[in-house]
Amino acid sequence: MTQNGKAVGGSTIFRLSLLLAIGSSLALALCTIVIILFGPAPVYFPMSTFEVARALQGMPIARRGEPIDIWTAPEPPQSNELSSDPINRIIRENIARQMNIPADDVVFVLQVSLGSISDPMLAAARSRYREVLITDAALYPDSPAFAPLIFGPFVASVKQPDGQWRTLSSSSFDTTAHWQLRFAGMIALVFALTVPPVWLYSRRLARPIRSFAAASDRIGRGNFEKLPVKGPNEIRVAALAMNDMQDRLERFVRERTAMAGAIAHDLRTPMARLAFLLNRLPEEQRRPLEHELSNMDRMISVTLDFVDSEAAIPTRDAIDLTLLVEGLIDDFADRGLDTSLSLPQTSAPIVVTGDQVLLTRMFNNLITNALTYGQCARASIWTENDQVIVEVTDKGPGMEATDIERAFEPFYRAERSRSTATGGVGLGLSIVQAVARSHQGTVSLRNAPAGGLIARVTLPLSERDAAQSEQRVTPSLRA
Repeated sequence: MTQNGKAVGGSTIFRLSLLLAIGSSLALALCTIVIILFGPAPVYFPMSTFEVARALQGMPIARRGEPIDIWTAPEPPQSNELSSDPINRIIRENIARQMNIPADDVVFVLQVSLGSISDPMLAAARSRYREVLITDAALYPDSPAFAPLIFGPFVASVKQPDGQWRTLSSSSFDTTAHWQLRFAGMIALVFALTVPPVWLYSRRLARPIRSFAAASDRIGRGNFEKLPVKGPNEIRVAALAMNDMQDRLERFVRERTAMAGAIAHDLRTPMARLAFLLNRLPEEQRRPLEHELSNMDRMISVTLDFVDSEAAIPTRDAIDLTLLVEGLIDDFADRGLDTSLSLPQTSAPIVVTGDQVLLTRMFNNLITNALTYGQCARASIWTENDQVIVEVTDKGPGMEATDIERAFEPFYRAERSRSTATGGVGLGLSIVQAVARSHQGTVSLRNAPAGGLIARVTLPLSERDAAQSEQRVTPSLRA
């Protein structure tokens, strides 16, 4: 398959998913077949009434299978009222005949095993057993050779000459239930052994999808990066399309910023000529025109700063962000402006990798905005995991939600929360966002609960500091 003339290889997600489903189903089926063919068959040795009579008389029996318990007590554990079932009556009378004692001296109860997985099948087997036993008992009523087999757990008690009761208990499980439980346990074991490789395969299949989603999210935040063309066929095609789209967007951004920069730069020449011509005018006419030219010059300077921030490739120097922000706060405080800084309690420097000129411009814009529109600037710095967070808070009126969403758009001005009398051009926050993105960081705005606006900048720590930063550092106030 090709995408824009580029070959795309690799299996598709459909094929990999189908292979996973077939492979896991085949593994379970093969394991089940092996269990059925090579697993031990259910073996159960029922007791006959002849063996029960010998055991109750203390005579040895050739017993194979489930164990039996024999004890003597003043009373039997069951009563004949509980053995009124025809099956219990037939077996009780047969045991008494085998021992040559009255039937009233024998108590027999065939217990129903609980917890069977296939109760309907077991009930059908018991019904058939009942029919056969009743028929045989009617056919051989007095034959001493008639010794019916007893299936399932039971309790048989015989009264002794001294009035004590000798009791025999067989605690065997139903054959069907016992085999089913063992088979179900084997299937559960096979499932437990199959899940880990299936999980690892699924994780490997989903890894390129997660990487693609994370990279797409970063691109959506303005951090352009080339996506690796790997993984299933669909991911490769999407990565190629995303890379082509990024190339087009980057060309568009470069052309737009270059055009804005060229226009702003070319305006400097006619403005210089106008300033020269203004000197020939009387002072009362020159003064307002000079004010307008000054505003235009400031707008051009800000525009050129924006173009420079958009197009600049930041240097990769180690910068102590604490000293950088502290220096800006001190500069504004020396001019009599209301600023303060909250520093971490630890004295360890907070180091980021970036361009000092661009970072200074970014934080200078945030502090200037806070002082211009919020009367004060309260900055704070702390680390969180492998990132450093800088917040600048003011005490102004804040911003509407719709204005916050568009605040970073170039030349956008929120008139309801930022007065037009301040002379802002609408590029300050755009410059802040451009610098943050160029340093793999983010910037966001939100209204403070007590009033004012909070601007938050998140930047990645340098690799050395990221390895040492394991928990959030609580800030302490420093003016």
